[in-house]
Amino acid sequence: MEEKEKNESLEESLQRSKKMNKKLTLILGSIAGVMVILITAAVLLAILSRPKSEIREYEDSEFFPTYQGNIMEYEKYLGKDRSIKYCSDPSGYGLTLAVTDENREEFDAGVLFLCDYIQTIIDGDADAYNACFAERYFEENDRQKAFAPQMVYGTVITYQKEQTDGDSKLITYKLEYMIFENDGSFRRDILSDASRPQRIVLRVAPDGSVSIADLATININFS
Repeated sequence: MEEKEKNESLEESLQRSKKMNKKLTLILGSIAGVMVILITAAVLLAILSRPKSEIREYEDSEFFPTYQGNIMEYEKYLGKDRSIKYCSDPSGYGLTLAVTDENREEFDAGVLFLCDYIQTIIDGDADAYNACFAERYFEENDRQKAFAPQMVYGTVITYQKEQTDGDSKLITYKLEYMIFENDGSFRRDILSDASRPQRIVLRVAPDGSVSIADLATININFS
């Protein structure tokens, strides 16, 4: 009789142990799941909140000497595709058209504004470049210092989205271009013949005036 009671007691202990182990496994699994979620969220937050300053800037030795002469007479540069192309498909895979003197009126004010903006970079005109931005932009960003004319080519403007902000429209584009023999006086985050996309937000006021509300260089394409 005592042996039977001992066996029953042992079986009950084993059952309780199994239940406790099962509960412990579930608790540990839940904790591990929560930890994975928290770690993933922390990594994503760190990526999304990474300041612009973390984008690598290259050393002086990695840039070309500033071209001494008129870049518009430099045959090597003139041989590049210096047209500005526009794509209205946010994916970038839609129809892409070059903006020319003949078809300019087919494009909206934002695209034409960006064409003029690119021209300020080619001209090396820091004053005209800074004038493209809304004054509010300079509350958190420095004005562009003097820079040499840049041999910009391979420019593509891609529409991303449009939204309203009071009476104004905010239009976001992705802007990509390369600089031939980049001398580093304007952009130090790309080397010659390389490109890194920028997100550029234009504010179109009710009177039709356009200004840059935000400009951010990014490491990956955005949607």
